[in-house]
Amino acid sequence: MRSPPSSRNITLLAAYNACFFAIALYMPFLVLYYTAHGMSMADVLLLQACYAVGMTLFEVPSGYLSDRFSRRIILAIGGGLFTLGTLAYTLATGWWGFFLAEMILVFGHALASGTVESAAYESLVAEWRGEEFWKVWGNIVSYELGITAMLNIIGAFLADAFGMRIPIWIACIVIGATVPLALLLREPPREKAALETTALSHICEIGRWLVSRRDILFLMVIFAVFFALSHLGYWYSQPILDGVGIPLVWFGMIFAGFNLVMALSARIFGRIVAHLPALFGMFVAFLFVAIGYFGISFFFSAVSIVFMVFQKSGVGIFRIERSRLINERVPDDRRATIHSMVSLFCHLAQLSSFSVFALFAGGLTLRESILWLGIFTLIIMAAMAIWHLAARPLYPRARNQSAAIADPPTR
Repeated sequence: MRSPPSSRNITLLAAYNACFFAIALYMPFLVLYYTAHGMSMADVLLLQACYAVGMTLFEVPSGYLSDRFSRRIILAIGGGLFTLGTLAYTLATGWWGFFLAEMILVFGHALASGTVESAAYESLVAEWRGEEFWKVWGNIVSYELGITAMLNIIGAFLADAFGMRIPIWIACIVIGATVPLALLLREPPREKAALETTALSHICEIGRWLVSRRDILFLMVIFAVFFALSHLGYWYSQPILDGVGIPLVWFGMIFAGFNLVMALSARIFGRIVAHLPALFGMFVAFLFVAIGYFGISFFFSAVSIVFMVFQKSGVGIFRIERSRLINERVPDDRRATIHSMVSLFCHLAQLSSFSVFALFAGGLTLRESILWLGIFTLIIMAAMAIWHLAARPLYPRARNQSAAIADPPTR
């Protein structure tokens, strides 16, 4: 018996997501790869700030293209560009070469950002299974992170045995599989409003709607701040491991463990999230990241790995909570655009934070930088709690359920 279209799409989207993030083959040693080509930590943060600029410029236009045109074609183009950008990494020899590679990667990433989630959600809603999205998306994220963990181990082993460039070549091949996977998708049905309005009027209408939804604007700011703080920790993690004397060959095992932790936390949280109040997951995620930063700064040794695990648990929870809170509140005809706006806010926050730390990186030790990140995380967490308590009427669960969950899409 043939599987329903939604099941087929979910399987393909899970495979697409896993292949897209085959950059896991070289991410465990990427900072060391940069420094091997003459870059300092300040150069690394500046390069990632430039990546954030690119995401800021491309996120919303790419999300709009996904809402207006075929999800499968947009995903195929995004996968193709991500493959090309990874190939450019193998040819780069200095900052400007990496900058060119990052700009190609950024457009491919922007096209895929939010589109996978939207396609998965719409495929389920088409068969009246929208309420299953949290569990399904939690599984997709956990599968992606589980495969990423395996690729971390393989990549670090290959880098230690054959050089750091070999895993990047292999990543090109794996990421290239995203193109045929995207083309095999069945286009999920969407509301007619998503296809019938003109471009300018549709963008203006979404903008007016977003301005009227203070709850979503608040969520976008919270997501952005968490994204920036957790990503700074990620880019500092490799210098920390190197600084406490961990050999390169172990980087893969450690990052694999991190990804398994994120996969497990995403899977568990995805199963219980429907029973939790709004923003509970975000408070837990911020708390875990803060514990991680303070623990790393106080125990600057191999014990720091334990506190990094706390941070990765928070990131896994964040990925599910972000999808849950947005999908509950946004209808079909603007979902990918709003997901892209969330990513836009995230990368604006990344741009700001990375630029600041790039300026001060030369004057702070690693331990001092991590300590300041912990202090900032606690301050933001306290501010979020105060704001949330003052705005509790914005978050009654029943009122914020998206009409897309209750009603089937217009065919």
